[in-house]
Amino acid sequence: MATKLTPQTQFLLVAALCLLALLAFFLYYYKPKQETLTMMRDDLAAKQSTAEQYRAAAAAIPDLTVKVGKLEQERAEFVRALPTTQQFGQVVDQLRANASASKTEVTSLTFANSQAANLPAGVRPINVNMAVQGQFGQLFQLMRRMETQNRFTTLNTLDLQLPKADSFNPNLQGTLALTVYTFDPAQAALPTSAAPAGTTAAPAAPATGGTP
Repeated sequence: MATKLTPQTQFLLVAALCLLALLAFFLYYYKPKQETLTMMRDDLAAKQSTAEQYRAAAAAIPDLTVKVGKLEQERAEFVRALPTTQQFGQVVDQLRANASASKTEVTSLTFANSQAANLPAGVRPINVNMAVQGQFGQLFQLMRRMETQNRFTTLNTLDLQLPKADSFNPNLQGTLALTVYTFDPAQAALPTSAAPAGTTAAPAAPATGGTP
């Protein structure tokens, strides 16, 4: 014999079924939709940010083009201001003149080709080792002259040999390692792949000026 449910029990069952339906709707439909919408909003914000960066980069292209043109012009002017490889002897004479002006004695000069990356076509670096002797103040003055007078010459190192301490201001011996940048039109005219990679001998120094 079937049991008849009371109205109160029927109400409770219907309420429970409604709650279960609401819970299923929330878990399997509403929540996934919300997560999908959140992901879409985040993705849209990221794409909008990327688009703004692209627009800013595109707007900066004209200014960058002008700056690149100025840099290329400055590089061309710098290359034109370099002494040619054939004028290397004059550069050596200037090095000796700087030593003479600072009352430093040059005892020897040696030269060797150098290799450097990212240099304009035709620019040829030459390593110079200049053995000198003099008092500390004289050697310091020579270094200052090298740093400030020759923009095409870089001072790399100074190797000092300390003598026996027989006075408060003894004569010091040392070797200045320099790099002199010259311009070789013959190398500038060659394609990059055909340019010689340090096989050409360094130009000879002039025979005058006390170089052994």
